[in-house]
Amino acid sequence: MKEYKLDKNQEKAIEINVKDVLVSASPGSGKTAIIIRRCNYLLKNNNVSYRNILVLTYTKNAANHMKNEYIKNFKENCPHFSTIHSFLYEILRNNNKKINIIDENTKNELIKQVLNKYVDYISINKINNIKNMISQYKISNFNKSKLNIGISEEIFYICYEKYSKYLSDNKLMDFDDLSLFSYKLFNENPQILKEYRNRYKYILVDEFQDCDEMEIKFLKLIAEGNSFFAVGDEDQSIYSFKGASPKYIINFNEYFKNGRVIYLNNNYRCPEKIVERSCDLIEFNKERTGRKIYSKSFNNKDMNIMHFENEKKQAEKIVDDIDKANNKNNLSDFAVLFRTREEGDLIKCEMLNKNISFNFCGIQQNIYNHFIFQDLYLYLKFLQQPYNLDIFNSIANKPNRFISKLNLTKLKRKNNSYGVISSFYALDTVSLSEFKGIKLMERALNKIKKSQGEKILDIFLKKLKYISYLETQGGIEKYKNAIEALKNICIEEKNISNIIKRIEINKGENIINKNSVTLSTIHSVKGEEFKRVYILNCIENTFPYYKNKNEEEERRIFYVAITRTLDELYLCVPEYMENLKTKPSKYLKEIKVE
Repeated sequence: MKEYKLDKNQEKAIEINVKDVLVSASPGSGKTAIIIRRCNYLLKNNNVSYRNILVLTYTKNAANHMKNEYIKNFKENCPHFSTIHSFLYEILRNNNKKINIIDENTKNELIKQVLNKYVDYISINKINNIKNMISQYKISNFNKSKLNIGISEEIFYICYEKYSKYLSDNKLMDFDDLSLFSYKLFNENPQILKEYRNRYKYILVDEFQDCDEMEIKFLKLIAEGNSFFAVGDEDQSIYSFKGASPKYIINFNEYFKNGRVIYLNNNYRCPEKIVERSCDLIEFNKERTGRKIYSKSFNNKDMNIMHFENEKKQAEKIVDDIDKANNKNNLSDFAVLFRTREEGDLIKCEMLNKNISFNFCGIQQNIYNHFIFQDLYLYLKFLQQPYNLDIFNSIANKPNRFISKLNLTKLKRKNNSYGVISSFYALDTVSLSEFKGIKLMERALNKIKKSQGEKILDIFLKKLKYISYLETQGGIEKYKNAIEALKNICIEEKNISNIIKRIEINKGENIINKNSVTLSTIHSVKGEEFKRVYILNCIENTFPYYKNKNEEEERRIFYVAITRTLDELYLCVPEYMENLKTKPSKYLKEIKVE
């Protein structure tokens, strides 16, 4: 926790003796320190037991961070720090509810099964949009007017019904059910509600702007008659797709009667010039309290605009900058932020090619996760499992053999126990070009089966014509580092089984490496800070994002991005995206930069 003299509003927030309090906290205003010190103040000055204090936030990392900071600074009995979902889970479990949460892969597959019947191309974004709509539909008490449906209502309701039936049939819940069932439990069992109110007389909530409608109802219910202390920022409310809204902060007194609002107006994080420009930006929004924000930094660095010919040059230059500026000991100082996950793919590839350690949206990445490694792995795995239709579908058009969706669909209905390739030849709709493409693939696989070491990779690249696929992905020169690393592994491991095992052991580690560059969507780094921040694609249709009709939320997203920096900020503007001419984002004009 940073040591600095508290300003008068911070002191007031820590020591206030009012039942319902909202601390409206600007970026870099020390909200984590305020929550921790508020807890300690209650213990020391109000004779409160640590057992009566509950601190809720939205991520496990944030909850653990606050708990660790409290123990490190005060070394006393620690209040209960928890995520909201963990606390709701605890309530239901303690009251004899058997809880099994549906996993994200199952969710995705259920929705994909429905969409397969109606839609040609199914992206992960499309699936995520429907998941978010289902969530909003549930937490708004099945209110149709709250939905922003990007597909036909009929398809949405089919998805919803299939999803709900699966939950019911398999006795599963999702995270929305945790608040729905907890709220219902408290309403139907006044004694249980009374027990929790008596246990947690002081409730503190971090990231209050991220609460959805049902969570607000739940918090009002459990906090009634007790002390409620919320910390949030309407200017950082960027989760409308999850049901969050800035209105819960702007109209705090409507939800918590006679509540007091304290404004933390000082930004201790960002350079002074960047604070000024961020204020210029956010003041275009009407849905806010209109407070002023002031910089308390002695750093007066300004934003930097970087222009590029296209998105590929943008990725190459940024990675090259990081590589040259870094001595491999301070990679965590760097962050590359983007509006949508797909925009990070080029940067990700460049990082892998230069062997720079990075976390991509919270997951540690390494060279074994490179798509070339994964494609070779799938081809080798198919040699071991020639009847596996899922693997065949993944590699059938890498490179493009023009295998039609019709024939891939037909294969699903066939018995592939004699091998998928044999089943494919037996289809009555296979064209001559499809037949030739699969025949070439079969011959190359047979050669790989008899080969060892570097020869395996050589056949994969040349005989399978995988090189032609890499040409469509930006050229083989771009991937020379990844290919060289893969060649060394093939030489070391010699045979197919060992290569497969090596990739399986090392791929997909779901951990965060602290000394790594952060590559992340803006939504995933709210609350974090970095010494140098790059924001990709500061152009129209990305900022604001063309699919989100909530213009004020889009501006808030950009505001969150530019207030992540402690020192340097680079706004990146490619002149072309996907070979189309771009136009600089209107936000650049709003923050008054050339």
